Amino acid sequence: MIKVVVIGGGPGGKQAASRAASLEGPSALFDAGRHGPVLRLHVQPGSAREGVVGTHANALKVRVKAPAASGRANRAVLGLLAREFGAPAASLSFTGGETSRDKRVLFAGMPVREFADRLALVVARAGAQRA
Repeated sequence: MIKVVVIGGGPGGKQAASRAASLEGPSALFDAGRHGPVLRLHVQPGSAREGVVGTHANALKVRVKAPAASGRANRAVLGLLAREFGAPAASLSFTGGETSRDKRVLFAGMPVREFADRLALVVARAGAQRA
């Protein structure tokens, strides 16, 4: 595994951190929780397009059309993740960041290995769409 360490906030700091996440692979984007994997997200609400767009630091970056008002963007994020990962929407819940762009989502009951495989596919599809 190749790991890039970013010290300071100089030019390219965010880009270097994003490269570090992609070099470490999808496992750098989630933690294995007691009840299932917990995915780190960076959310862009109010976007013109909706979908997974890649990585941002050590998080999966997603865009949703819904505005960040009255929980609309949060509901859109859970729906998007359920579709992308083929998981029941009822098994997804926030464990942190409900009022922030940086969020954590629990995939309750999903085995970590299965989640890692699905995450790798989701990240690969996002990369293919950008190319």
